[in-house]
Amino acid sequence: LWTDVATLLDRAREWVLALVAGDSFYDPVATALVWSLAMWAAAVWAGWMVRRHNRPLWGVAPAGALLSTTISYAGASPHTLLPLLAATLLLIALGRHDARERRWQATGTDFSREIRRDLTVWVTFTSLALVMVAALAPSLSVRGIVESVQRWTAGQVDQTGQITTSLGLEQQPGQGSAIFDEMRAAGLPRRHLVGSGSELSRQVVMVIRTDDLLETAPRPSPPRYYWRSLTYDRYDGRGWYTGRTETVEYEAGQPVVSSAEWPAHRVVRQEIEVSGDWGRLLHVAGTLVTADQDFSVARRSPEDIFAASIEASTYQADSLVAVVGEEQLQSTGTDYPEWTRNRYLYLPDWVPDRVLALARDLTATEPTPYDRALAIEAYLRTFPYTLDVPLPPPDRDVVDYFLFDLQQGYCDYYATAMVVLARAAGLPARLVVGYFSGTYDADQARYIVTAADAHAWVEVYFPGYGWVEFEPTGGRPAMERTAEPPPIEWSEPEESLDSAAAGQSKLAQSWWLGMLGGLASLALAGVVWSAADSWRLRRLTPAVAVTTLYRRLRRHGQRLAVPMRAGDTSYEFGASFAKRTTDLARGRYWKAVLAPAIQEAQWLVSLHVQASYTPCLPDADDHGQAIQTWRRLRRRLWAAWVRQGVTGFKVGWFNQSAGQDTLVDSNVPASGPVTDA
Repeated sequence: LWTDVATLLDRAREWVLALVAGDSFYDPVATALVWSLAMWAAAVWAGWMVRRHNRPLWGVAPAGALLSTTISYAGASPHTLLPLLAATLLLIALGRHDARERRWQATGTDFSREIRRDLTVWVTFTSLALVMVAALAPSLSVRGIVESVQRWTAGQVDQTGQITTSLGLEQQPGQGSAIFDEMRAAGLPRRHLVGSGSELSRQVVMVIRTDDLLETAPRPSPPRYYWRSLTYDRYDGRGWYTGRTETVEYEAGQPVVSSAEWPAHRVVRQEIEVSGDWGRLLHVAGTLVTADQDFSVARRSPEDIFAASIEASTYQADSLVAVVGEEQLQSTGTDYPEWTRNRYLYLPDWVPDRVLALARDLTATEPTPYDRALAIEAYLRTFPYTLDVPLPPPDRDVVDYFLFDLQQGYCDYYATAMVVLARAAGLPARLVVGYFSGTYDADQARYIVTAADAHAWVEVYFPGYGWVEFEPTGGRPAMERTAEPPPIEWSEPEESLDSAAAGQSKLAQSWWLGMLGGLASLALAGVVWSAADSWRLRRLTPAVAVTTLYRRLRRHGQRLAVPMRAGDTSYEFGASFAKRTTDLARGRYWKAVLAPAIQEAQWLVSLHVQASYTPCLPDADDHGQAIQTWRRLRRRLWAAWVRQGVTGFKVGWFNQSAGQDTLVDSNVPASGPVTDA
């Protein structure tokens, strides 16, 4: 045993030393030990604070902070916090009731033990309702603060990664708008390529087939596509982030853009099969048009898409790819749309002057915007390509560091430098993240895209033609463009993707199924609660059970605004209850539902008087009959409460302690309960 303990401690020591040294070292045993100690400490603290100090919020806070931090880094669903939130609300309510009971006992105040049971039921339902509202309602956030924090921490990704890797935390692929939030502040998006080896080329990310390459019609040189995933518009000196976006949900077949509005483009249909856990971003060549399944689009404006996501791992998508020649691009002017000028010519004030001067020197003699972009691209392609580079210093501008000190690097450096130089030269440009074409499998007419194909490139905007790709990275083949636009040899898809009606039908079906499932769950919970309540009542003695039911009847009377005064006898309460119920039982339907409640309540009142003030206590038959009567009466009481809300009665509450029914009753009891026909 001691040998095993020594081994465990030694592994833990090595893990701690590696963590202190800033190395990524994942030891499953040491990690399990650390997490176990953390959870044990959180549990002990919670138990101590709740039991000894009756402070559940302070007790649960460390566990909540630990869970929140883990979820935040791993990108897991925040819904994991909901059970903890519900339990905290329940503990707070019950803890305060415990304090009240202790105070009542200290002062000799009589109170009913039934209060705790009723409070537990109502607080449970209220907590669940609040948690459901919190889960379903849109969250309110100050996007600017979030983006600032994300950009500030972008430079700390690697230091954080060393700790989280040692703790065994892995970031999970996001879903819906969550994945957009994760990608808004990317820093240098392809930083994970640094120091990577050949193992990335063996990790297949996706397989793509396009309609312009058929097995029956092979081509000697298949088109080279760039599979677009994300576009970034904001540079802050250390990396990239995107401005404010809105998320729009699209149904299957619903177009994001119209192909008629994009001249010199052709529609390409792709069939994409994503392998493994590579996220839920929607990848297409060029500009997304639509997909055959429901998808989400995050956009800065209707004409400017940041990213799209889709839940399916296999889908079809249509997109627009530019078909334009050099002469056409050289003939474009500088009449840029306002949204392009405002967003894609922006540079922060702290970009070093020598970077701006270099942009002027490279493009000063170039006659057209296209020629200026080519000059910048050609200059950057002279830099050696390598993944064996250090990370940029945190106090240096990334582009300045790359152009004048490092002078070698990988795609992020090249693309970032070209976008900054292009904007400094007056060219609207943006950074695009996605994947290079991949390896073309001629036998299957498909592109095989691996993790090694992860790439960042540049798109420059040309009036009349939109975004055009440029390849400044020296490690990738240069762009090949002819003087004249290539002929469009491929016809557009004849059939449209699934119509929006199919997606709408599926959405409606899911909504109805969810609603029916929720109603069924509530009904099941009601049945279970009713059965448990009946079982508990049967375990009581007949006299105690009858007294318990009478107190419940009085509480329902308060909800129904039954007039009650201090000193009322049980029969006087019964008479007031009957009058109030008669007022509510107006109309043929409500009379049929509520009228039997009068005799049922009078019978329970009479049985309570018998149990409290006569030597002849209720027997087992009365016990069982009282429980059955109460089950019927309870449904009618809730119906009366609904009736009261519908009719808009003004509810007047008259509070009375349950322990004050001590007067001797003289009214003649009812003959027996009314049974359902």
